Amino acid sequence: MSPRSLRNKLWAAAVAGAAALSTSNAYFLFAMNDVITIERLDPIVSPGQVASHVHTVMGGSNFRATTNTSFLRASECTSSPIKQDKSNYWAPTLYFHWANGSFSSVTGNPVMYGCVFISSCRDFFADSSSQLVAADYLFSDTPGATTPFPDDFRMISGNPTLRSYNGSDYAQQAITFLCLDFSGVSTRFNQIPAQGCPSGMRAQINFPMCWDGKNADSPDHKSHVAFPSGGADSGACTDPKYPKTLPRIFMEMYLDTASWWNLRGQAMNPNQPFVYSMGDPTGFGYHADFMMGWDANVLQGVVDRCNCNPYGDPTCCSNAGVFTFEQGGTCRITQSVDEVTTGTIKTLPGNNPVVGFGANAPTLSGPAPPFIQPVYAYTGDSPTQTGTPVGGQAVAQTSAPGSAGDAPVAVPSAPAVIAPAFGNHRARKLGRSPGIQFYDAHSSF
Repeated sequence: MSPRSLRNKLWAAAVAGAAALSTSNAYFLFAMNDVITIERLDPIVSPGQVASHVHTVMGGSNFRATTNTSFLRASECTSSPIKQDKSNYWAPTLYFHWANGSFSSVTGNPVMYGCVFISSCRDFFADSSSQLVAADYLFSDTPGATTPFPDDFRMISGNPTLRSYNGSDYAQQAITFLCLDFSGVSTRFNQIPAQGCPSGMRAQINFPMCWDGKNADSPDHKSHVAFPSGGADSGACTDPKYPKTLPRIFMEMYLDTASWWNLRGQAMNPNQPFVYSMGDPTGFGYHADFMMGWDANVLQGVVDRCNCNPYGDPTCCSNAGVFTFEQGGTCRITQSVDEVTTGTIKTLPGNNPVVGFGANAPTLSGPAPPFIQPVYAYTGDSPTQTGTPVGGQAVAQTSAPGSAGDAPVAVPSAPAVIAPAFGNHRARKLGRSPGIQFYDAHSSF
């Protein structure tokens, strides 16, 4: 399936699901233009350092090992078509684990959704299929009921060391995986599906929406926020320790796993050949990070006023002057870390061991390659200039399957690397695509 056909399939499912919502609530959907970088950076957990594992990042171009809201607002560009959203969103990168021990990055295409409504969006999530990255903003359509994120706000959802599942834990309920089948039944799991997903896999995670009203961060980057009373995706902020209601972010990442699944006979584990960048083949360690970068006062206008269209067309909010919406174009940055992270590589960057079901994985401090300075933002297919490694030589940013990468790697027969197909598609009023059904595989969701 071509990238355009795939994007249309995913977008149609998203709008069809959203259109089924009550028109008394509002939402907006938009496709993200780009992923800005894929590398070992995490300015929340590892500020100023090379992170322990690779992340796929979208948002403002001032994403660095150290950043803050004012720096993000000064970004040259953003991968969001909402020009006032220069926040950063990131999650671990998925790899195919070959029998010879090497790894190949699994690709997808970026999308962003936003929606504004009071009730739980579980039905919308079940029907909305995204491309690589989607972040849904959910909040009351009553002006003043939702508090926008304060400057320098940041948070994490999920725990990268987990390798087991506790169904009563709201934080683990927040993470699901949808095995997509546009011609049949799409099934939801609480771990990486150990089955073929004909139309790809979507990783999904809810962020907490209740805030203590005081702290923009906390030592564990979680304790200043909490999930609502009904679980990860429902209820209200009834705990007096967390009285403020924030926009609820639901982040989705679509991954093209179908072509790789056909090569599982050549995988280290033919039953489930995929591994996340922190060495997680289970999915229980899936997580995501958010750092506030919205322009001042714009997000307040979004939560108070962006409730004007029942079909998710973001130009409605743009036409009302809530934000500036610009489709198309790209926004990327040159790498900050002198390390190959995509294509086929000998080991997971950071030398993270693959740790399966059971006890928590250890937190390791892997090798730290030099930083590259300066970092440049660019809007074309490739940068016109790159920085210089601090104390080392520049290395290739990517490597195709079968190429050297950071060490010689023998790859039997990998599928062609799919270059990201960037772009946006305005939401349209669409009926449900025939033959697409959704149900929960686990009653705990």
